[in-house]
Amino acid sequence: MTVTAGLHGSYITMKATFIFAMLLAVSVNGQQISGVKPFHEPGETLHFEVSFSGPGATDVASVSLHLSISSRVSADQEGFDTQFNGGKSEKLTTPPNTFALSFKIPDSTATGDYQLTIYGNVVGRVLTYESPRDFDVGPIKIHNPRHFPKPNISVKELP
Repeated sequence: MTVTAGLHGSYITMKATFIFAMLLAVSVNGQQISGVKPFHEPGETLHFEVSFSGPGATDVASVSLHLSISSRVSADQEGFDTQFNGGKSEKLTTPPNTFALSFKIPDSTATGDYQLTIYGNVVGRVLTYESPRDFDVGPIKIHNPRHFPKPNISVKELP
């Protein structure tokens, strides 16, 4: 017996190829499936869990963050904010020496990749932890759909 695929077989092959491509796209974009978005937008709140261990871990009273852009700012977002300090921290009871840290992205944030720095506040000093040197988070990708074209300028010296 001979079986020929014909046009019907081509349709099935195309359909199988499409399904495979969709499954591959979903697996490559696995971050989105696990709940971590590929980028954040102004108005969203970032959430982090910060834990300390080893000597001195119990002395950390609070944490804060610093975000600074590590990519080039586009010309139509010149003047938008590229560095931020702050965040709201809350010491958790479990696990020990752990803080919940949140930060709302301002509306004036420029699109780009941001490096995360965490500050551990101890009485009389501040401990600095930078990604990727001290922990592996980031870059934090922020996309702002707002743009403002920089107007041209003309300047004349007057007598």
